Amino acid sequence: MAPLIDETDYLVDVDDYDFFSEIDSKDNSSAPLHVTSIQPKHRRVSFSTNVTSHYVMSRDEYTAEEMKATWHDHPALRQMKNCARSDARLFESGVLAEGDDVSFRGLEARTTIGLRQKRQNRMNAYAAVFFEIDTQHDMGMTDDDAIADAYFNYSEPCLMAAQMIAVRDAEEAKNAMHSMKTDARFGASLLLNLAMPANLTTTPMSAAA
Repeated sequence: MAPLIDETDYLVDVDDYDFFSEIDSKDNSSAPLHVTSIQPKHRRVSFSTNVTSHYVMSRDEYTAEEMKATWHDHPALRQMKNCARSDARLFESGVLAEGDDVSFRGLEARTTIGLRQKRQNRMNAYAAVFFEIDTQHDMGMTDDDAIADAYFNYSEPCLMAAQMIAVRDAEEAKNAMHSMKTDARFGASLLLNLAMPANLTTTPMSAAA
């Protein structure tokens, strides 16, 4: 069965509804109906012959301190969401500008346009699922794969967009790490030269021997 409304997703995004209401007051457009069908892609899963097993602790085996150190609680998640939404609005208003010390990465979905697009994508996916369920009900049949494919037709573009952003971010992170290592090597060499007396020269070990 395709995922319809995930409970955890609802809990995480419940704070956005007040902002969605603000958008609704300015935009009365509705989600487009699911009028086109896309041929489902045949997907399959393969398993490697080499299997490595790793022991994973059960949640019941964690102490209270370990539980607190491992997972965020609901107040902490709400605080992070509020901070992210506040930063996004500061960016939109021009109070914050992206620079070396400030990054807009990860806040795209918290802007007015990003929130509207996120909601539209979700509504399209839900509408496709419910349309498929109603169609199957009218035909007196049940096809879970068709329901999953209806959801996937709208979730796949979002997944591909997220993967493209992830590849871009990974490349930027790799370049930044390379730059930091280069700066660190240059700084260490500079400090060594400053600490070395001017009349002191280094002699290769082979020549000294």
